[in-house]
Amino acid sequence: MEKREINTVNLNMNLEEEELNSNRSILIGVLVALIIFPMIVLGILYNLNPGFRQNADNFISTLPGPIGASKRNKLTP
Repeated sequence: MEKREINTVNLNMNLEEEELNSNRSILIGVLVALIIFPMIVLGILYNLNPGFRQNADNFISTLPGPIGASKRNKLTP
């Protein structure tokens, strides 16, 4: 009887580990999707819509440091 209980416990532990691995991969996929898809959409908007590009460049030029400085000198009217 004890052996059957031990086997059941081991089986349950294995299932929990598999479930944790599955949940971890789902979480990683969701996080990647939340980062990658908006970047793709913003990249498409930036490249295809001149008004959006100008607004984005104006915003970037207000940022401090070398990021903003790189756009401050390149803005076009």
